[in-house]
Amino acid sequence: MSKNLTRVFALGGAVLMALPGLAESKYDPSLQVTAEERYDDAILLRAANNGQGELITKLSTALGVKGKDELWKLNTWYSPDLLIHENSARQSVNLEHRGRLNYERRLSPFTELKSDFRIWRVIDPTSLPRFGIGRTLDPILYGTADLEVRHLFTRRFGLRAGEHFEGVKIYYQPYEVTGNQTAQTGGFFGGTEGTCGAKTVNPGNGQAVTCIQAYQTAPGIVNAPFAEAFYKLSRRGEAGLGTRVQFFNFGGDSGIGVGPYATYRYRITRESHFAVTGGAVFFKDYPATVTTAHGVGPSQPNGSGTLPRLNAELGREGPQLEYGLYAGHDLVGASGFTDALWADYASLFASYRIYYLPLKFFAGTTYYRNGAAPNVGTLPLFRSDNRTSAGYSLEGGVEVKLSRTLLAQGVYDRFAQIGAIYTGAQPNLTRNIVAVRLNWTAF
Repeated sequence: MSKNLTRVFALGGAVLMALPGLAESKYDPSLQVTAEERYDDAILLRAANNGQGELITKLSTALGVKGKDELWKLNTWYSPDLLIHENSARQSVNLEHRGRLNYERRLSPFTELKSDFRIWRVIDPTSLPRFGIGRTLDPILYGTADLEVRHLFTRRFGLRAGEHFEGVKIYYQPYEVTGNQTAQTGGFFGGTEGTCGAKTVNPGNGQAVTCIQAYQTAPGIVNAPFAEAFYKLSRRGEAGLGTRVQFFNFGGDSGIGVGPYATYRYRITRESHFAVTGGAVFFKDYPATVTTAHGVGPSQPNGSGTLPRLNAELGREGPQLEYGLYAGHDLVGASGFTDALWADYASLFASYRIYYLPLKFFAGTTYYRNGAAPNVGTLPLFRSDNRTSAGYSLEGGVEVKLSRTLLAQGVYDRFAQIGAIYTGAQPNLTRNIVAVRLNWTAF
């Protein structure tokens, strides 16, 4: 997984930088340094620290380059993040990595190319763009790649085609921690005495023990090519018909999702937009039993079936007011625990800047629920049982502009993931984070 992901990014970077005309264009380098002090009371951290949360210092240095001319735009950056766990029972210092390469080019007056590559190597799942990989504090390698070509045959009619890739690899490091989880089977073992992997768990002090171990250590991958014919209804509105194919893989498990869809996109103003997509997904699972050092993994014979697909978004990007509302039901992969899942999700965020103070307030919330594909546990809505998992996040904060190059932020985040697919009980992975950040933009 890591080699394949590295090759994708290396090839993408080599191809883009080799395109003609880049040497004559303008580049603007950037450097941002962020210092953060946070308190984190994640249940996995408290279990490893005798019931206490952690004080964590995070130092980030983001070095980037932006460039453009009449035909193309480039935005790329890389940030190593140093995490210092001040009262941790585990490794006290960790280094994380984040990076992005975004490139757009007009190939002809009627053809456009868009590409976006992102990569994370983190131990903190809250750093990831997707919410739900919260059952572990082990290192995670996660990456996405998006390629799209758009061509206009006439002033109104055109074609979009592209590929979406996601990949995740969790580097499990089994260990025993004290906590108060109830006895259960699967990825979480609880009790005052028992066996975790090859080790016997018996603290002898009457405390419950939670042993966190891996089902499998295989990478999870999803490749999703698509093609869409679209028609411009007006200067602001556009409708399209298309099809998407999803190839899922996790260890020996694999699956295929195929489905047509219809979409409508509308530019409300220069700063705001609306889009909705609906269709169906025909899913077929090809399970296989995988044996690892931890035993036989839970390959789930989910079978086949049809599920609806619905995605809607409303957003605005402006210098003073920004907001976004996203909701949907779809088939997803690359979770790190199984090949494919159905997912319900809803997300809302907003920020408002007061120039004369100079303050910026921001807040957001996210809810999700998922289960085994194609439809295990989908109904009733807003309920989580031992076949599904659900969670939510809350965020709020304030940003103060101290000078032209210096920003200060105070942020509160709450994450809660309730339930785990393929386990007999429902672990509550709750987490509260209070953080203070200082951001300096050097250039």
